[in-house]
Amino acid sequence: MNTYIYGPKNDPYHANKWRDPYPDDKLAELKELVDKGKETNVEFVWAIHVGGKINLGNPDDIQKVKDKFDQLYGIGVRQFAVFFDDAATDNTQLVSFMNDLQKKYVEAKGDVRPLIFCPQFYNKNHAISRGGEGYLRNLRNFDEDIQIMWTGDYVVSRINQSVIDYITDLIGRDVYIWWNYPVNDLGRAHLLHMGPTDALAPNIEHMSGLVSNPMNQAQCNKVSLFSIANYTWNSEKYDSQQSWQDSWQRIITDDEEALEAFKIFVQNCAAAPMSFGDVDESVYLQPYFEAFNKKYYANEDYSQEALELISLKKLKIVLLC
Repeated sequence: MNTYIYGPKNDPYHANKWRDPYPDDKLAELKELVDKGKETNVEFVWAIHVGGKINLGNPDDIQKVKDKFDQLYGIGVRQFAVFFDDAATDNTQLVSFMNDLQKKYVEAKGDVRPLIFCPQFYNKNHAISRGGEGYLRNLRNFDEDIQIMWTGDYVVSRINQSVIDYITDLIGRDVYIWWNYPVNDLGRAHLLHMGPTDALAPNIEHMSGLVSNPMNQAQCNKVSLFSIANYTWNSEKYDSQQSWQDSWQRIITDDEEALEAFKIFVQNCAAAPMSFGDVDESVYLQPYFEAFNKKYYANEDYSQEALELISLKKLKIVLLC
């Protein structure tokens, strides 16, 4: 894993106040992230969200974007992204705007990597239902080095060759996947996506990169990120089930009891919505529950079955009379 894209919508200087420079204290916080990225060989990409908040033909606005990039360049940022998602913009000058940034800023700097662009229509469902295919075809006129993001057929989507073929046929280049997984903020913040990472097909062609949109629960992301790293390293041999199981002992390394508890916990999260996989949850408990239920509903003595469940130390049973 070698890229971290910074673009939180709750950072006003990334979005609504994009024209304003960061205050010194906020800039210092970002520099810590940039420095940590350099230390760990991870490219820190700073994104600006101008969609719906910019006049693309206004030279002053174009210069404001470059000025903002310059402030971040000053603390070591060497790649930038421009976001237009979830906002309506007059796109008449979009191609000239993006090409100007790529040619007159990125290439002029000499040590900045190509721009990453997130379009207004960023998945197939949006493109078809909202009339965005012409917009996407127009992106063919972008400078060839600009990378274009895509979430798939939907906001949350499986990633396979047909998903890639649809968008690459429109934009005329390889596509950069913004994968909305294991993120859980779409009305499911109470659920943790810690099951097998099943929705990535092997041997995909014409995909220039893949970044994961994670959950707010940072530590819980490690299960999926471990598998995503496996996939991006060698998609041909990627085995989602094996990768899932391998992640456990790489996350809990020094406590056998904690490791056993962690294995149980992630299996209890295996069938969370948006996990994509066809996985039964808490399979290890099913025989015990079946035995208990058989006795319980037959009005037979179930004390032994209840004790077996309790002895597993995997759940607490409260018997109500």
